[in-house]
Amino acid sequence: MRLISLTAALTAAMSFLLISGAGPALAFDCGKASDKISKAICADPAVRTADGEMTAAYEALKKSLPPSRAVFLRDQQRAWLETRNNNCTGWDNKAPVDNACMLAQTRARTAALNPRPELALPGAPVFAAAIDGRIDPSFRLSATLIYPQVPEASTPGLKRLNAAIRKAAEGDGQWRTVSKKDMGGSAAGYQYMQTYTIPYASPDLVSVALSIYAFTGGAHGMSTVQGVNVLTKLDRPLKAGDIVAPEKLKEATAFCRGVLGKIKSKYEDPATDSFMTDDAIAANMKEDGDWIIGKDGATVHYNPYDIGAYAEGAFDCLIPWADLKGFAPAQSPLPFP
Repeated sequence: MRLISLTAALTAAMSFLLISGAGPALAFDCGKASDKISKAICADPAVRTADGEMTAAYEALKKSLPPSRAVFLRDQQRAWLETRNNNCTGWDNKAPVDNACMLAQTRARTAALNPRPELALPGAPVFAAAIDGRIDPSFRLSATLIYPQVPEASTPGLKRLNAAIRKAAEGDGQWRTVSKKDMGGSAAGYQYMQTYTIPYASPDLVSVALSIYAFTGGAHGMSTVQGVNVLTKLDRPLKAGDIVAPEKLKEATAFCRGVLGKIKSKYEDPATDSFMTDDAIAANMKEDGDWIIGKDGATVHYNPYDIGAYAEGAFDCLIPWADLKGFAPAQSPLPFP
């Protein structure tokens, strides 16, 4: 599970859908399609269906927002459309449109606009999308946040869940106050893009994976994933120690060394990989925010640089439920099947 693939560099230009005057994410007349993005959408039934579903989700969310927020959602959608189009044409607009990329990114955006857990058990909370951010074309600042919230949360646990998700989505909050002067006139600008998935939701536990891309100057931006896991009935976070008992950490580390070694073997020999130390593998297992719960088990996530060079990207170690039983503490609140 490569959760980090949801993130990408963010720009604030206009796509065909905007230039044509149709507005962001609105359906358009395929008979008038003139550029390769619109032609690709019209030529592929699956992509066109996905684009229509995204349109419906966008319009529904916009109608639910007060006017000022609806305007920001429009601007956010414009930025997202350009990002998708650039991602799926190689950023130089010379490569053919990658239809698989278009389909995957459009579906991911629909899921963010209209949040539905990947696994929702009976009685799980119902979510709505919340948006925040700041767009300032004067120095190419684009900060777009979209994250799930439980509307009118009525219990302490659900209120804790909302607050934890919002805090993680905001990151360090630098995007709220950064100025052109702070950026030193950088032509690259300042970019912060946050989106999410909800891998697991039940009346007792909710797990959210927040994906964040940030470029604040320097050689390149940074993509990260953070898990937010809340035991809503117990009104407390799910801790790393609830997943892997401290006395079982060495065994869990060995398990993930095997999983990660198979993935990393395409880069170099795991046996001589200086990044793949037991301490580095175990470090993420001790962090609450590096765990994500899903239907198949618990995943410990490794962001770029955690256990590999930046070019290698991110890695995930999924520990299936059956194996996790051997690592978890006796009184773990995990929802073992």
